[in-house]
Amino acid sequence: MLSQLAKTAQTISDPAALIQTVSHQISQVLHIDQLTVLLCKNGNFEPSYAIGPALNMPIRVLDQVRTSTPIFNSENDGRTPDWQQPELLLPLPGRTQLLGAMALGPKRSEEPYTPVDLRLLESVSVQTGLGLELSEVAASLAAAAVQQANVVREMEVAREVQERLFPQRLPAIPGIKIAGACRTVFGVGGDYYDAFEIGQGCLGLAIGDVSGKGISAALLMASLRACLRTMTRTTSGELTQLMSHLNRLIYEASAVNRYATFFFGIFDPRTSKFHCVNAGHNPPVLLRKTANGSHECTRLDCGGPVVGLLTEASYEQGSVVFQPGDLLLTYTDGISEAMNSAEEEWGEEAMIAAAQQSIDGTVEELVKAIFDAADAFAGGAPQHDDMTVLVMRYSLQV
Repeated sequence: MLSQLAKTAQTISDPAALIQTVSHQISQVLHIDQLTVLLCKNGNFEPSYAIGPALNMPIRVLDQVRTSTPIFNSENDGRTPDWQQPELLLPLPGRTQLLGAMALGPKRSEEPYTPVDLRLLESVSVQTGLGLELSEVAASLAAAAVQQANVVREMEVAREVQERLFPQRLPAIPGIKIAGACRTVFGVGGDYYDAFEIGQGCLGLAIGDVSGKGISAALLMASLRACLRTMTRTTSGELTQLMSHLNRLIYEASAVNRYATFFFGIFDPRTSKFHCVNAGHNPPVLLRKTANGSHECTRLDCGGPVVGLLTEASYEQGSVVFQPGDLLLTYTDGISEAMNSAEEEWGEEAMIAAAQQSIDGTVEELVKAIFDAADAFAGGAPQHDDMTVLVMRYSLQV
């Protein structure tokens, strides 16, 4: 029976059930009325389960428990029955550390433990120790799985919240067509784009890229959006002043190593003028069709430093008058710096070429074409940065 118990000890995954099963089987086979299991916790042996009155083991004897070999009580040497102290101590070894010990009282017959008893008990104790260790590993894996599931759920909630921060419905302004898309690396990220009406029929257009990735970048992105939306309702509309205030707010709301590249512009359909400030962001590109059918590129880079890095910063405002057919392409570096398996970058020129090839389609088709071209270049290689594109086309007002 002990031999069979040694074989099945590792099949019981619950540590309490394992201890009880092994204890009662040993008690039944060897006719032992006292048995106490001690498990090692924080370096100390603590009673975990007992049959009959708990047995006490002197510390000096427990200190001898280092191998799988059974140890006789040094005080009675296995010859004199003692109902307070065990007659035999079985170590419960794991693969790398001692997990506990099993203290056995004398047999009812008062006969000593035989060499056969000791061999079988040693086998049972080794298998029991391994079973306890496996149950600990299984419990750790189960806890890790639960934790991972919680993280996944939290990330999903964060992703849904961030999705709500992107424009849910783009403004309908005569003569203007807008489309945008963002693809994050970790479900949530620091890329940001926005398009919203400001007042007197004007359009606010924004795109940004927060340093870092994941939740922390997403939180700063949310702060950036909230600050911008609030200030465009409360300030006079002077973009240089607005950007300076935005820089100060982001600086105060973020850690020292956090900042954001940012571009913001306001288009006035009454004058066809687009006023903008570029805070260290990839310069948006204005594509204008020429008489020979090609497209000239104008980069909107007038501005100043990134927001949130310096306590105080000053900015310059740029302006451009849109003509019918003009297309404004804004993007984050994740799209222009898409990489293939050879770690080669797609590049800004290739991105502009992809936009020019699809410029006669709808703005939604153009955004999709840019992403498709970037994906084709990457060839399935994993990307390490969020990818965002926002375009605006101007046509004759109706």
